[in-house]
Amino acid sequence: MSREQREALRRRAREQRSALSRSAVRRNSERVVRLLQTLEKLSRAQVLMGYMAIENEVDVWPYLEACWLEGKTVLLPRVEKDRATMVAVPYTGPDNISTGDFGIREPLGAVFPPDRIEVVIVPGVAFDRRGYRLGYGKGYYDRFLTCLRPSAFICGVAHSCQVVSDIMPHAGDFRIPCLVTEKGVLNLDVDDPGKGLWVPG
Repeated sequence: MSREQREALRRRAREQRSALSRSAVRRNSERVVRLLQTLEKLSRAQVLMGYMAIENEVDVWPYLEACWLEGKTVLLPRVEKDRATMVAVPYTGPDNISTGDFGIREPLGAVFPPDRIEVVIVPGVAFDRRGYRLGYGKGYYDRFLTCLRPSAFICGVAHSCQVVSDIMPHAGDFRIPCLVTEKGVLNLDVDDPGKGLWVPG
């Protein structure tokens, strides 16, 4: 896939997501949160990284806040000032959140070591059924996820309208083992990227 085709796919996916009504985003987000609560790897984890939703993304904050209230370490992404690096920072309460240069709410405080993260919940613009993710084009997550320990569990979340047949991944694209939409959980066999087991929610 050429750069122009990739940008066209990214644009179409963002347009489809933007067309969702507020009630649809809320309904889908609530369903995704309920499904996240059923995943054993997330339930067992004590250190989780998520995100704060923008542009009609699935809102997983209720799940993350519940984890934080349980005493788990909840991390959020922050893009560093050099604008080339994304880091994880612990959430310690609403007073440690500021708005970054891209209008995204980001945590203040010290950087958390990525090799201690057990789970990362990842948003995206589009995902395909092999587990490849298309982001916003900056490569922040693709670079960040390579810094995690091998046992870390990566879980993508999206609206079902963001799932496409094939994003024609580039060499640097990161492949995830699990994708959750309002329709269910897609568990991907890492040994056979052409097959995924869809478990309806």
